[in-house]
Amino acid sequence: MRSAKPAAATKSLAVEAFETPTSGADAAAAGDPSAAADTSQGELGATAENASVVQGAAAQSATAQGAGVQNVAAKSANIPNLGRIVTRAGWGANEKLVRCKADTTDVNKALIIHHTSGATNYSRSQVPGILRGYLEFHTKGRKWCDLGYNMLVDRYGTIYEGRRGAPYSGRPVVGAHASGFNTHTFGVSVMGTFNSRQPTSAAVKSVKRIATWQAVKWGWNPGGKVKLTAAKGDTVKYKAGTVVTKSTIFGHRDTSYTDCPGTKFYAMLPSIRKSVAASAKKAGPKHAIAGAIRTYYYTHNGTVTIGMPKGREANRLRSGGARQTFAKATLSWSKATKVQPVRSGFLTAYRKLGYEKSKLGYPTGAERKVKGLARQDFQGGSMVWQKGRAVIAYNNKVKAVK
Repeated sequence: MRSAKPAAATKSLAVEAFETPTSGADAAAAGDPSAAADTSQGELGATAENASVVQGAAAQSATAQGAGVQNVAAKSANIPNLGRIVTRAGWGANEKLVRCKADTTDVNKALIIHHTSGATNYSRSQVPGILRGYLEFHTKGRKWCDLGYNMLVDRYGTIYEGRRGAPYSGRPVVGAHASGFNTHTFGVSVMGTFNSRQPTSAAVKSVKRIATWQAVKWGWNPGGKVKLTAAKGDTVKYKAGTVVTKSTIFGHRDTSYTDCPGTKFYAMLPSIRKSVAASAKKAGPKHAIAGAIRTYYYTHNGTVTIGMPKGREANRLRSGGARQTFAKATLSWSKATKVQPVRSGFLTAYRKLGYEKSKLGYPTGAERKVKGLARQDFQGGSMVWQKGRAVIAYNNKVKAVK
């Protein structure tokens, strides 16, 4: 494994680096009280009121739509393991309509497929205006705090950021797309109505890409089942607190009184599950991740921040602990210290010393910055990064690891 400098800045070694503790983990993301109340079905139904909202927003931006295509293409983001998407800035979201910070949860367990129940034969240049109309309807018409869907896909296969933060957050962003089942699910909506016609092959291909990305990111089986607990909602089929078993990729109609995602699109779900299961198996971990290490991995955006496992978990170690090496870190667990990551130069030094068998024992926390120095604490001492190498302190005795 290549040795690398820890993330924190390197300065000369100072005694206070061993003596001054830092505060704990960053505060959790602010809750979104209104997200829990976003329980309506989310689609733009074919009503005069809904149509006027969408058409009005489109009309306001009609003069800019031609130039807006290039602008959308420039304002995009490359999402790890998914690819390029159009951001909210790219489609011109009016952020003044948003009244909340992103509400997050620990993991996603399933993907819910929707259609917007709107126009199907739109042009590329019309898409940004339609999306702005959806945002306006969800915030002004339904009184939600933001757009309901986590992501949207147009008929050309272009993927768009929906609810703010959904593609980027290390924690799942809770949307407002499925009454009673917004938490632990990712909502994807294809723009159009699919009761009498199927979505385009380009759109379906992008839905599969999103589903594969979500399945690998959060570690669920695209061809399997999941247990979800219903919350209160306006259109939900189940009483609050009811535990239901669903496919990990399912349609909105499976949990709400709605025809979403349309009869023709819904009929495609079995083939979509099969295709996504195959692609997720190819893209996912080649070695099993289990137990406490698995929980830590999938609740810390592991596919991005920790990487794929390089081998099987080593268990029955010192004090009954376990350890597994990944592309970007090693995760060590013991009953006393829980799961902690060791990375880069500290990992190289820790490996040379013999991991948990050394005087250091297990890590008691992740690397952090103290007085400008990268530092990590262990049961038997600490490591500080100095001039390109790890310096170890056992009971205030300093030793460099060559």
